[in-house]
Parts: sequence; C-alpha cells; structure tokens
Amino acid sequence: MRAVARPLRLAAAALVAVRLSRAARPAARLTAPSDLRPDAPPPADRPTVTVIVPARNEEQRIGACLDGLAGDPWIDELLVVD
Repeated sequence: MRAVARPLRLAAAALVAVRLSRAARPAARLTAPSDLRPDAPPPADRPTVTVIVPARNEEQRIGACLDGLAGDPWIDELLVVD
C-alpha cells in the first residue's frame, strides 16, 4: 500500500503545481485593432457572420435581444429558432 501511495501523492502534487502555474499566468486578452471596433463598419473582406438564437417560447422577452442583434453591422444573418 505504501509503495502505491507515494507515486499517487507525487502525481497529485505535480497536478497541483501545474494548476497553480496556469492560475498564476495572466489571462490572455483578445484585443481587436482599432479598426475592428464594434461601432466601426465591418471590412469588406471579412467572413460572413450568422447568429442563431434559440428562442423556444420566448415571444414575450425576445424583442430587445433581436433589436440589438438586428442593428449590429457585423451580423449578416440572424436566425431565430423556436
């Protein structure tokens, strides 16, 4: 039993060390260039963007969500699935 316990403790300590080293690193930040701001018009050579909104029985609450999405110039297609 003792021969098994030591390797398990070492493995657990190694996993803890890996987790702590990952937690200590600063989070990667995705920063868009200034010409890709949400209020800027999208570039002509960008990929097509389709947004799918799952909205089962949400008739009473979905209006504001769809208004915001419909006004976004980066969205080419908006699909609502009931």
